[in-house]
Amino acid sequence: MMKKKLRKGFIYTLFAFIFVSFLLLMVSIEIKRDVNVQTAEKIRSDEMSYFLDGVKQDFSRGVFISGKKAILSDINYIVTAGVFLNSSDESLEESMIYGTLNGTNLTLMRNSTLEGWVGDIQELGSKLGMEVTLDILNTTIKQKDSFNLEVINDINLDVYEPHIKARFNKTFTTAKEIPIVEMEEPFIAINSLNYIKQTIEECGLISCTKCLTSATNATLWVVGRVFKAGPSTELSLVLYPDKKILVSSNLSNFSSGDMNLFKAVISETSDNTGGLTVPYMVNAVNASDFVSDDDLIALSTEADLWIPYLQNEILSVCYIRHNLGPTFLDRLEGNTNISNKYMVENKTIGMATFVDIEKLPLELQKSKSEIDFIYFQDT
Repeated sequence: MMKKKLRKGFIYTLFAFIFVSFLLLMVSIEIKRDVNVQTAEKIRSDEMSYFLDGVKQDFSRGVFISGKKAILSDINYIVTAGVFLNSSDESLEESMIYGTLNGTNLTLMRNSTLEGWVGDIQELGSKLGMEVTLDILNTTIKQKDSFNLEVINDINLDVYEPHIKARFNKTFTTAKEIPIVEMEEPFIAINSLNYIKQTIEECGLISCTKCLTSATNATLWVVGRVFKAGPSTELSLVLYPDKKILVSSNLSNFSSGDMNLFKAVISETSDNTGGLTVPYMVNAVNASDFVSDDDLIALSTEADLWIPYLQNEILSVCYIRHNLGPTFLDRLEGNTNISNKYMVENKTIGMATFVDIEKLPLELQKSKSEIDFIYFQDT
């Protein structure tokens, strides 16, 4: 009898153990399933976050590429058609987003538009199992400084993951700087009837006595090629002095009559300036050390400043920062001064270059300031 009771008690105990073990197993499986689900959702959520960050970074790169190509495309249109843009910021925006200018397709913009980039991002999201909607809400193109544009975009990005029913919706603003150096400058090309073609390069301003070292307001400039004269130089024998700027360490050995044959005069001292009627600068210490014969230089008696090294190796004349000069965006419109539309308060964003008159035909040669936006005001 005792054995039977013991056997029955053992069976009950075994049953209870199996039942509890089964319950524990079910709970364990459920916990593991929940953990696995949570882990999968976490991984997928992280993937969405990485996708968002990647879109922002890639958009910045896309803006740089499309912006650069849009500038080149619009410049090519101006130079080829001989017509300036009506509104350069709006034209550049159209070219960047749609790859067109005035509704006409631009060859260089093929596969480089922001509209195409948006489509690529949405297609990539679809391949990753996400529903992606991306809208460029607003685009602003402005002059950041004399030699750089800035493209600012307001973007809305909506990403939905249907499997975990998660959504990220974010509006953000991006700003990308686009340099304009080494690009062809159409303002001087059109106004010179294509006799002068040059690319944008900032003058390598140096620290020398009376050398321009920053932005300027000066509008009266003389441009000419250097003739360096020593104490025994016979100025009366110089060919075409009216096209040259005399540079000398001392003027005491020269007559004012001979010096007045030159376009301008630069001296390292202040001797013997009586009788000079041409533009001149004195006390330009060591000026002769900074130039060689036939270098193209500029001189402003208005600012009492001069600029050596105007030309680079390919004889393209450089550009300076100028408070009154038209911005690059103004130049795309043919403006000869900075417009209110692009003006930035308390900041120099204008630019200027110098006209090498010898490159122009006689009908375009004038006796006026040779800074470009002044020279071509009446063209």
